[in-house]
Amino acid sequence: MANPIKFDSAFVKADIGSIQHLSPSQPVWAVHGIRGGTVVVKSDEVVYGNIHSVTNSNALMGIVSPVAKAKPLEVKERAALSQWVEMLSSGMQDLEPQEQQGLLFLKQCLGPMKRAWYKMEYLHQISTLATEKAGQGKKVAAALNAPGGLEQLGKIVAVDMFNSNNDRFGFERGVETVPQGREWGEAKQNLNYLANIGNIVIREVGEGYQIVGLDAFDPASRLSGLQVPEIRTWKWAYDIFDPNYPVPGMIDIVAKRCVQDLNDVIGMRKSGFIHSYRLGKSAPARFAAGLREGAKLIEESFKNKYGNSIIPIPPGILIRAKRAGWTWAESGVRYTSRVRN
Repeated sequence: MANPIKFDSAFVKADIGSIQHLSPSQPVWAVHGIRGGTVVVKSDEVVYGNIHSVTNSNALMGIVSPVAKAKPLEVKERAALSQWVEMLSSGMQDLEPQEQQGLLFLKQCLGPMKRAWYKMEYLHQISTLATEKAGQGKKVAAALNAPGGLEQLGKIVAVDMFNSNNDRFGFERGVETVPQGREWGEAKQNLNYLANIGNIVIREVGEGYQIVGLDAFDPASRLSGLQVPEIRTWKWAYDIFDPNYPVPGMIDIVAKRCVQDLNDVIGMRKSGFIHSYRLGKSAPARFAAGLREGAKLIEESFKNKYGNSIIPIPPGILIRAKRAGWTWAESGVRYTSRVRN
């Protein structure tokens, strides 16, 4: 007997009514239940690190953006996807070309490659700075200018920094090196950090818009796996939260550069002969406040979990905690290399 598909319970093949490929070039699908309900499933090829790193990255993002929560697919859920693909493969010729492409892509991703699979809540009315660019990014600007909007993006970026996720804002060469973003549309030069406008995500809430922290894991980042040897020598953007960071005011500098990138891509507000940025003068300070609040929430989360010296702290987290200047981690908290990151 089929059951509605829900985020908090595992689905099987009998529960599936249809599977919709949400983006032609991205491994992300909506799984619709035959008795209602929908979840989004996504797959990332793990280039660096391990599959457990995807889980940790998404869990950390859930602290600052709860609607972006994600969890790994269970074995029977992956089996359900494979069974669905096999069932439809026999009648492939009867499907529309777009459905065929989505099905073949799903079949390919379900193959033997090293991939992490997880599911997320299905969020309605999602759009991004990439999809809104045709409208000059007005909806994204509205989401950022709304109370708590710029602060929310700052918190999301703080988590990205800890996770070494460079697929929203890129900090591969450290925060002091610019430009290292990409050139987008009307931006006349490479941006400071902004790397993927498709990951500046908003959703409609009532009559307004909200910033969402989807896509917390960067499979191409060398540090995404929280590997102990690498973090000692590689540049890590989260260093700016260390009270002893050598460049004074770097958090505010980073915030100003991020806001500058957003303004360059969103475009100017035009009123007669007056042109002005859509994100106003207070935007960098608000973004910086979000960065600081995000860092505080991250430290509190790990301290609550590991600070009592009872639960072993993974070595990858410990070395980051010490590098970030978390004093409670310097006090000899126990850890073991047997704990997976």
